[in-house]
Amino acid sequence: MEDLLNIFTSFSWTDALDILILAVAFYFVFKLMKLSSSGKIVGALVIVLCAGALVVILKLPATSRIFAQFFILLLLFFGIIYSTEIKREIWKYSNRVRSESLSGKGQLTEEELEACVQEISKAVQNLAKKDIGALIVMCRGEVPAAIVDSGTVLNAQISSQLLESIFFPKTPLHDGAVLIKDNKIVAAGCFLPLSQELNLPKEIGTRHRAGIGISETHNVLSVVVSEETGIISMAMGGKLQRYVDSDMLKENLRDVYGLTAHEKHTRWGKRQ
Repeated sequence: MEDLLNIFTSFSWTDALDILILAVAFYFVFKLMKLSSSGKIVGALVIVLCAGALVVILKLPATSRIFAQFFILLLLFFGIIYSTEIKREIWKYSNRVRSESLSGKGQLTEEELEACVQEISKAVQNLAKKDIGALIVMCRGEVPAAIVDSGTVLNAQISSQLLESIFFPKTPLHDGAVLIKDNKIVAAGCFLPLSQELNLPKEIGTRHRAGIGISETHNVLSVVVSEETGIISMAMGGKLQRYVDSDMLKENLRDVYGLTAHEKHTRWGKRQ
């Protein structure tokens, strides 16, 4: 009883702060385990690290010992559990090109670029009407070399007939993605990185995940046609916009080609 009484009589505000910080730190550790967004993971981890710094500054005994012993283990823990998200963030910031129009705008006239928009839009609409799956990636900047190497290099002039024939079922290249830059179909049958986002709808298949995945790590616009429903979707910056109509498709294609002002990325909502 005397020992217990001594604990309560010697209890100070630093002890209360010690317990509070330790409780908050454990709360955020468990909170981190439920997060899927890499941005939220980093934010919560920063809060935990700031709490550790505060503990060191205030020289709180219990929490200082715990942080000193488990700090490295904590970093290793999150490095292993969230290795996919960390690699995705590193890849995104190392490969993302500046947000600019296609370099071909200076070499091609606006009439030629508008013709590309019309040909791509026509092909997508025809594929959607026939419920033929398709994945077209519009590259704003440099074309990802590793992804080009995974497919078949074409360097062919854009035409709706060629795009439709590429995605026609049972043709050799219909399962992969088509990469487009300027007025050229750079490559077809390309393999793309799949998005690791866990909060996507269950009806989203591999083709949509690939379209989102490439948009998470590169400055591109992905146009996806569902082979089950014929629904047209677009992915940009890791966000998916479904039920795209003809006008919205053409508007975003023109934006990629620099034919319209960059006034409206507000139309892109949260992941759907």
